[in-house]
Amino acid sequence: MLLMQWRKDLCFITAGKIWKLSRANWSNLTATNPSSSSTTVPRSFSRIQEQKKNRSDILAALKVCSSLRDLDRGKRIHSKAIEASVHTDIHVATTLIDMYCKCGSTSDARRVFECMSHRDAFCWNSLMQGYVSNGDEEVALELYASMRSSSPGSCFPNSRTFVAALMACSSLAEKEEGKVVEGKVVKARCLERGMALHADAKEAGCESHTFVENSLVDMYAKCGSLARARTVFEGMFCRSVVSWTALIQGYVEHGESELGLEIFDRMLEEGCAADARTYVAALTACSSLAAAREKKDLDEEVVKKGTGIHSRASKAGCDSDLFVTTALVEMYSKFGKMVEAREVFDSMKQHDVVSWNSLILGYAENGEADVALELFSHMSCEADARTMVAALTACGNSAALEACKKVDDEAKKKTIVSKPKSLEKALALCSQAAKKGLDSQLFVGNALITTFAKCGSMDNARRAFERISQRDVVSWTALILGYADNGEAEQALEQFSRMDAESCNANALTYAAGITACGKLIAASTTARQLHARVCEFGFESNAAVASSLLEFYAKSGRIEIAQQIFETLDRPGVLVWNSLLAGYSRQGDSSRVFEKLSSMREEGCKENSGTFLAILTACSHSGLIDKGERYFQAMSREFGIRPGIDHYHCMVDLFGRANRFDRALALIETMPVEADEVTWTILLGACQKWKNVEVGKIAFEKLLSFDRQRSSPFVLMGNIYASTQEQELPRV
Repeated sequence: MLLMQWRKDLCFITAGKIWKLSRANWSNLTATNPSSSSTTVPRSFSRIQEQKKNRSDILAALKVCSSLRDLDRGKRIHSKAIEASVHTDIHVATTLIDMYCKCGSTSDARRVFECMSHRDAFCWNSLMQGYVSNGDEEVALELYASMRSSSPGSCFPNSRTFVAALMACSSLAEKEEGKVVEGKVVKARCLERGMALHADAKEAGCESHTFVENSLVDMYAKCGSLARARTVFEGMFCRSVVSWTALIQGYVEHGESELGLEIFDRMLEEGCAADARTYVAALTACSSLAAAREKKDLDEEVVKKGTGIHSRASKAGCDSDLFVTTALVEMYSKFGKMVEAREVFDSMKQHDVVSWNSLILGYAENGEADVALELFSHMSCEADARTMVAALTACGNSAALEACKKVDDEAKKKTIVSKPKSLEKALALCSQAAKKGLDSQLFVGNALITTFAKCGSMDNARRAFERISQRDVVSWTALILGYADNGEAEQALEQFSRMDAESCNANALTYAAGITACGKLIAASTTARQLHARVCEFGFESNAAVASSLLEFYAKSGRIEIAQQIFETLDRPGVLVWNSLLAGYSRQGDSSRVFEKLSSMREEGCKENSGTFLAILTACSHSGLIDKGERYFQAMSREFGIRPGIDHYHCMVDLFGRANRFDRALALIETMPVEADEVTWTILLGACQKWKNVEVGKIAFEKLLSFDRQRSSPFVLMGNIYASTQEQELPRV
């Protein structure tokens, strides 16, 4: 369709036909009488009526309104059609239905439809398509059923009818909650309805029409039946870019990105040029593979593939498309290449909320939380729920790098470890979310729980949890894990029981959180074994998070042999599981097994992450391997591109302290990129007690007092240092 100006006339080209409407007639058709609510019929319109041109002008004007989405003018033209007694004409009525649907008023379209004395397939199709476009897919399918059950021979569905019905089915599939069937997520209800439509199309002889075939591929893909989608695709006589894109997108959306990229390559080999939607699907496939890079050794291959697709999109002139550029920002973010992501973002002619979200989340996930939050504060468009989630993710990641502050909670008779700076930011974000009415939305509420938990504020996390109107398993898991990570294991297990009581089915991550909580309670071994049994019952034992938590629990319990047995049952353990095993041997002081397992891990192609180095440095510290520990610490950033966190620095301070290298320990503390916290100085003071170093002990002691002068542990440690030195000097008195 095309709307254009031609000399002094308005021309509308549709379905290969030029509709010509003079500007005078357009003004007359859309004019209103200010003194009356009804419209007037100018003399020029009367002349048109007399010359029997009114029908053509009204049709052209309605199509202009459809293109402009101008409902008010469309209604005025409808009034003119009624006055001219052409509104019952089947072509005018069908055009009215189309206009109302495109302007978002399906109720007006339905009234026109119901008033028609005779209906053909075109008016049925227009109304069905209108309902689909306006999100009323169920009504569209009801119309399809009514059309088929109408008087025999009165109207037969055609290819456009099946396209509209299949589109309705595809849209409903996106809303339906999938069920896992043979390891695949399937939208069973929509699949059943789609298969029935396929059978109807075959019976009507419309199955082989290109538009119908494209719609079938898309429908089957969205329902999770990729085998059926592929069967339809392979049986097509003529494939268009729409066919290829539907299949590629289907594979990507259902976690088979590698197959999606294979289809993309085959498409190019067969000479079909990709369009913007195809490039979006292919780039999304690269993003998905990059997101799983810890599980699969595809980094270099995927990066090369992604940059190649970017180059092709640029040559095809698609790199200026908003959806393509947004997909590029997301892909480069998943690659960890934020410089390239920012270059794409800055080159965009316009930015929508989705592109902002992709960049903010990219910085948040790549360890640049401050940049992410700064971008959030300078957004040029209104933030939505996903923006808030991205900003909260940045805040939570920032908390992981912030020095802890310990506060004694007299009411709960315990010490709370908080991250005050990050907590302040989280509270500000929570306030913004509340003002926008987003804090009760599921995704935002879940992000708030996680962020507050990372900041050490479980009271705020609990409040965020209670504000969510309809909690899901993610909400419960975030709360349980938050309590476990913040030293409130009993409360974590209590929430696990409450979740059971409220009939919310736990998933693998929930069980991982529960087992993690058990690992922090001496008396929870029975509960842990019960959870282990349930894990096996539901088939979660091969899940990386579950296996990792089980390994950690048994290693902490001194049963490293059980941890090893669990590890050996896993087919392809990921880095998370390897880290738990390394940490288990490290905790046992068995450094030789740590490095033995590290070699095995590398041989199997599993790449190290920050958790791997934490286990290695802990082993070096416990075994007094100073030189080896330093080499691994330096290799983290130089060779592996992993920025050390506060825990890594603590390991090195402990390593130097145990070896009586206090000058090195102090130098490291001074050069740390994050401020030393109470844990840092307590580690150093503990080492001073071992080596009876009063001078460095005084420094650590004073630093600890600056955090909290009421805590007794620094006084005890410093008193022990003085006592040990006095005992040595007593004989000389």
